[in-house]
Amino acid sequence: MPPALAYAPNDAALRDAAESELRARRAAYQRACDYYNGLHRRHLRSQGEESDDNVVINLIRQAIDRTVSLLVPRFPTLDLPTLPERNAALAQLWEKNGAARFLAKLAKLGCLSGHVFARVLPPSAPEAAPRLIALNPANVIAFWRADDYEDVLWYELHWSHGRANYRQEVVRADDAWLIHTWQDDSSGWRRVETAVWAYPLPPIVAWQHQSAPSAFYGQPEISNFALNDRVNRLMSDVARILRYHAAPRTVGIGFEARDLTPTAINTLWTIPKADAKVFNLEMHSDLASSMNAVEFLTRAFLAEQRVVVLDGTVADWQRITNLGIRALYMDAIFKIEELRRNYEVGLTQLSQVMRMVTDEPDFIAPVRVTWADPLPTSAAETVEVLARELSLGILSRETAARERGRDWMTESARIAAERTLSEALEDEEVVSNG
Repeated sequence: MPPALAYAPNDAALRDAAESELRARRAAYQRACDYYNGLHRRHLRSQGEESDDNVVINLIRQAIDRTVSLLVPRFPTLDLPTLPERNAALAQLWEKNGAARFLAKLAKLGCLSGHVFARVLPPSAPEAAPRLIALNPANVIAFWRADDYEDVLWYELHWSHGRANYRQEVVRADDAWLIHTWQDDSSGWRRVETAVWAYPLPPIVAWQHQSAPSAFYGQPEISNFALNDRVNRLMSDVARILRYHAAPRTVGIGFEARDLTPTAINTLWTIPKADAKVFNLEMHSDLASSMNAVEFLTRAFLAEQRVVVLDGTVADWQRITNLGIRALYMDAIFKIEELRRNYEVGLTQLSQVMRMVTDEPDFIAPVRVTWADPLPTSAAETVEVLARELSLGILSRETAARERGRDWMTESARIAAERTLSEALEDEEVVSNG
């Protein structure tokens, strides 16, 4: 929901479905945000001024932050294979909108909601760049054709100001898009403004975070909140047990309290009964079973999210090869590759819309996305492999430069300039020695 046959802003059944979906998406997004920010369930109650033994281990934040860091270690290289002379202009458009910072924001919103929405605003001045906005996914819904959920008929953006509610519809209309703004007052929804987006591509670009087959909205990063709750419950129980029983208790047997006589000699006690006994009562268990359960559930949660957390120190991994690192991160790499396929669609469409509103020709030209490697590697090992492939003739210098994160057009121009300068200096030296 909500599928539709055509644009119908006043259809009662469609409006009810839209309001229901909006409430559900807002509730799900708010829950994910609360857990991400550490606002988890409190499993234990405290009486009076009793200490709060609740423990919060925020596995959800760990999973999301690690996923975003692996997905966006740096901003990927975007280039136009058919228009290489426009690569610098495209890079500049992204740099003016934050590039990696903006993409990381989109990725975090996608992790929390399962779907990413971004809006492109046209340049405010002739020399300015279009502006990219990361839309709150809790305030955006899409209406798609009933027989094709990939065919979006229109988007709706919702917000409030004071006591008034607003919605903005971005509706497809032939080769342009209409933007209708509505206000909900005491008399109901009424249209207050209509603008024309005179471009073939819409100002809103949306894509799934994790793929959800046969559905428009994608899957969020976290769905199993109960597993994180169980980890917190077990650790909270352990914390309370330790507070009551971690310290030894002194126990006396065979005498009354009045028979105990403290002295001034190092707080020594005297008891005038031969069969009296005083000893310390300590825990006979180190709660190993509880801690093993916590460790097992934590591993299960991270495995479900395909998140890798390495144990040990740097010294334990200093001699491992690039292949070994990738083997350790195999699950995480496969997950990131799946996410990249979805985010490449969004990056391509945003690039095309930005080029379109700046009146660049051939704005629909394909965009190639080259992602940065998020894992640490041995530079010497990488260069050695590239050099061997170059010597075998199975790799071009341009591809090798891209593999090393260099812009080939820029580097080749610099290499040519250095070669020209070197030849000129050699000629001067020959003339001076002649």
